[in-house]
Amino acid sequence: MTTDIEDTIRCPRCGGRDIRHSLPRGWKDSLLLALRRHPFRCRACKCRFYRSGLARTGEHPSDKPVSPGGSKVV
Repeated sequence: MTTDIEDTIRCPRCGGRDIRHSLPRGWKDSLLLALRRHPFRCRACKCRFYRSGLARTGEHPSDKPVSPGGSKVV
């Protein structure tokens, strides 16, 4: 069963909707969590990416995933 969050977010690599929350790892994830960026992982292609906490209440036009390198994925 998927949550509303998983239904609204697509993978930046493959476009799939089969995503899950990813467990935080290390200092980078701690910093991003403090900035309200949450880690997710695509179950299809295993891509790990970050989304804003705004994704919890729905899509926001300026809310783009962040690649592991820290740049926005468009």
